[in-house]
Amino acid sequence: MKPLEFHQSNDLFSAQEAFKKLVSTGILSSEGVRSPWFDPVITKLLILLSDLLKAADRIGKRCTFTNDILVIDDEISSKITDVTDLIIRCRAAACHIRSGNQLFETNKLLMCVGVGKCDLISIGEKTLGCEYDDDIAVIWGPMRLYLRRHMMRAFEYVESMFPDPRSCF
Repeated sequence: MKPLEFHQSNDLFSAQEAFKKLVSTGILSSEGVRSPWFDPVITKLLILLSDLLKAADRIGKRCTFTNDILVIDDEISSKITDVTDLIIRCRAAACHIRSGNQLFETNKLLMCVGVGKCDLISIGEKTLGCEYDDDIAVIWGPMRLYLRRHMMRAFEYVESMFPDPRSCF
């Protein structure tokens, strides 16, 4: 496997630092979800984390946990095998409104947010919501992303993979 170029390492380290800085604002809290900055910050966090997870996958260290992944559409569910796939698809849904990733049956669900244990969406026999009092669920189409159990855990996994490249000199 080819080592990362300096600029690639620097980009990944910078992505980690930007992710940490945004999280440190407190936006990932029950109070933070009411901020007008919540949607754009979640979108930016997904962009940064998606890049980090893709880089981890390229170096053979894919983040593969599957805990609490719920996708209520069979076609999309078959394409999401782990948290890396979930975050990449949620990033596409957040960034590309016409991607179709926000569609479930005849409904468009774009960044529906539930804080603590709750049901957010019920369509027929299928329900999406948050199953935990200590987490925040965000729904795009048929996909649920937990901010703590998915996004933060995936970040913690990749965080140490890309150290500051300047520390090597």
